[in-house]
Amino acid sequence: MVAIPAVLLAGAVAATLFFAPITLPLLSEEQTVDYAAFVSQALHIKKTAMQTERFRTSALPEDFADMHGWPELAATVETIY
Repeated sequence: MVAIPAVLLAGAVAATLFFAPITLPLLSEEQTVDYAAFVSQALHIKKTAMQTERFRTSALPEDFADMHGWPELAATVETIY
């Protein structure tokens, strides 16, 4: 009976470690692109399933792409106001 919870726990830990680099900013941009491609290939996910909110595909997952450019945008707005 102890084996079932241990197997479930091991599976949950393995899944967490597998998806952590995609859900958390743990890797550099280049490494994230490479890892996202690896995960897509390993799980047989079609490129169309990775489309963004504008129905385009991108090498960098949209969550991470949206994290870029904010300091530049804030600096531009600061110069205007």
